Amino acid sequence: MRKSSILLVSMLLVMMIAMSATIVAAKEVIRVAIEPFYPPFEQMDPDETIWGFDVDLIKAVVEEMGAEIQIYNVGWEGLIPGIQNGSYDLLISAMTITPERALQIDFSDWYFDSRQAILVRQGDTRISCQADLIGRQIGVQQGTTGDFAVRELEGINEDKDVRGFPTAPEAIMELMTGGVDAVVLDWPVAVYYKDMFPGFEIVGDPDEWEPEYFGIGMKKGRTDLLERVNAALAALRESGKYQEIYDKYFAL
Repeated sequence: MRKSSILLVSMLLVMMIAMSATIVAAKEVIRVAIEPFYPPFEQMDPDETIWGFDVDLIKAVVEEMGAEIQIYNVGWEGLIPGIQNGSYDLLISAMTITPERALQIDFSDWYFDSRQAILVRQGDTRISCQADLIGRQIGVQQGTTGDFAVRELEGINEDKDVRGFPTAPEAIMELMTGGVDAVVLDWPVAVYYKDMFPGFEIVGDPDEWEPEYFGIGMKKGRTDLLERVNAALAALRESGKYQEIYDKYFAL
């Protein structure tokens, strides 16, 4: 082979490698905001690894979209503002789709349905239904639908009866130490804490509470992103991947 041919081949190889590197570098990255203190939907280990149903689901959604994921640990109150100002592309954090939130951000098709639950210390017979919450100290995570639902109960004194906490674990700790009489939060999360701590039990009929539907949030107007997320969710349901993730965290 002539030197000129060798040089040409070498140049082509270099160009191909450069092109490949450019393609890899240009792969889309989806920035996802999560408040990781709501197991089994999201939780953070001491080594700062974030895991849970929502985490596995959003990873599968982004993979189905052909993109890479970058997860950010964001406080609950910062989730929607972070989406609005463009700091993140998506949020997933067991967030119920509500008319008020839908005015601020867009939501995907719902991916999980739930209701609220009342968690009490085992053996505490003073509370067995919604009506028994009146006059008691009730712990809630601030800004959640559990918080809203309790404050809307007839007879509840918002200033005296309701104690808001930045995270669900802080409310749970207060229940454990006797600082509150009950904690109201999503049913699957109440089940998680009941199973983790034998000193807790769930009381009341879940049908006392309105059904809620969780969605993946994104900035208003990002129609292309909304369509891709919904298509990915549909594909995961169709393939059985969604059920696989669901069974990992919620199968009896």
